[in-house]
Amino acid sequence: GWAEEVLEPGAVAPGDGADDPARLMRLLDDWGFSPVMADGPGAEDGDRRTIELCRCPFAHGVEQQPDAVCPVHRGIAAGVLERLGGAWRVVDLVPHSPPGRCSLTCRRAGR
Repeated sequence: GWAEEVLEPGAVAPGDGADDPARLMRLLDDWGFSPVMADGPGAEDGDRRTIELCRCPFAHGVEQQPDAVCPVHRGIAAGVLERLGGAWRVVDLVPHSPPGRCSLTCRRAGR
């Protein structure tokens, strides 16, 4: 999958799943997406998280081919969560929602 192509061996190791969205967010930050957790206080106890990607390192490509670039980003995020142990799944990636940002929504697996 996409994650294997962008992650170095050993870059992520499975954990207990509790902080997988935060771990994904740190990787997205390393890759230049400037992510922020869009959920309010206390959301870390819930089954759903939304990460807003405030910057796209491939913004020019998105303008040219959004149907190609955005699914790759979704696939990378899904692959990372799978490699972290599969406790969370990507539900959706919505480009430009809110304007200037993309919203990546994750949910606990089985919920």
